[in-house]
This record gives sequence, C-alpha cells and structure tokens, in this order.
Amino acid sequence: MAQACARGIAAMIAHLLKLLPLFAASARGGKVLVAYYSEGNHTLALARAVAGGASAAGAEVRLLSVSEATFSRDVLWADAVIVGTPVHNANIAAPMKAWLDTWDYQHAHLSTKVGAPFCTGGHLYGGIESTLRSLTAFFQIFAMRVVTAEQDFQPRFPFGVGATTGDPPFDSNAPGHVDSLFLDAGRLLGGRVVREAHAATANAPVQKLLVA
Repeated sequence: MAQACARGIAAMIAHLLKLLPLFAASARGGKVLVAYYSEGNHTLALARAVAGGASAAGAEVRLLSVSEATFSRDVLWADAVIVGTPVHNANIAAPMKAWLDTWDYQHAHLSTKVGAPFCTGGHLYGGIESTLRSLTAFFQIFAMRVVTAEQDFQPRFPFGVGATTGDPPFDSNAPGHVDSLFLDAGRLLGGRVVREAHAATANAPVQKLLVA
C-alpha cells in the first residue's frame, strides 16, 4: 500500500512539473502575432500601432507580413493572432485571404486562441465594416475567441479597428499616413488582446490538470 501511494505521489509530482511551463506562460504577457498585408503602408502603420500596444501590455510580439508569417511557425506559436488587411472591393485583400487559407482547419489548438481584426480603407463607407466582419467570421470558423476594440473608446469600433485614409479630415498626402485617432485605437486593441489572451491562457494549466 505504501509503495502504491509513493508511486501515485511521484506520478502526480511529475505531472505537475510538466505543467510548470504552462503556469509560467500564463504569468507572462503571452505571445501575440500581428500579421498584415499592406500595399501603400497604411495597414503597416496601423499594424505597428497594434503591435506597440500589445508590447506595452507585456506581450512577446511578432509583427510579420503575410509573406513572412507561416501557420506552423507563427500562428501555432501565438496565444493571440491579430490580422490586418487593406479593404479591396469591400472585402479582404486577396494576398491576405490566400494566407488565411493556409491555416489548417483540422488543428484543434486554435480554439484556445484569441483573434482580432483591423483594416484600412480609403473611404468611411467603402467596405471597412464588411471587411472586419469577414475577418471576424474567419476567426469564428476556427472557434477562436474574437476581441474588438475598447468599449469606451470614441468613436466606437465594435467590429475591430478600421481606419479610413482617403476621406477628410483623415486624408493626407503623406505616404502611409494614418490619423492618430486610428493609431490610438490600434494601440488599445493590442493591449486589450493581451489582457484577453492572458485570461484565456491563465485557465489552461488548470484545465489540463483536470482532464489529465
């Protein structure tokens, strides 16, 4: 009996030691991938603001274009994936859509991750909202938890952060210019994603312990 108890205790200790990296990860700010496609550098400018907000909130951040990011190396690494695209014909730009289509639909780990959308468009009513909704629907297909902007930020961004770059008073002749209003919203989005991802990953060690 004593030997059986000792073996049981040893097995429990070994199992808890395996979970220590998970507890350590949940104590940190988490890992965030900010993936973007940009043509005129507007989306890149907003992506940098989002990444800055996530980094300021304590996260380890990878800011990568879709030509650099991969599903196996970057998406699976991240606790949260924030995706940004320019608006093309009221929808996701083709290079971004092609990258999203490389994600493995059968991969079980995505349901524990947080997703968040942002985009840039030339006109306020030129498809920004529909593009954000399309990105949100993509995250939902993978059962990811979708995070949008801070509720008390004005103006409201209930579907994600969308920046208009061609309509007054937000237009500018400067290449890649994005108004500070949208950059501030992007930083807040990055920070909120980190907090939500932290809350999600903090429960992961306990859940693994219960099902083990």
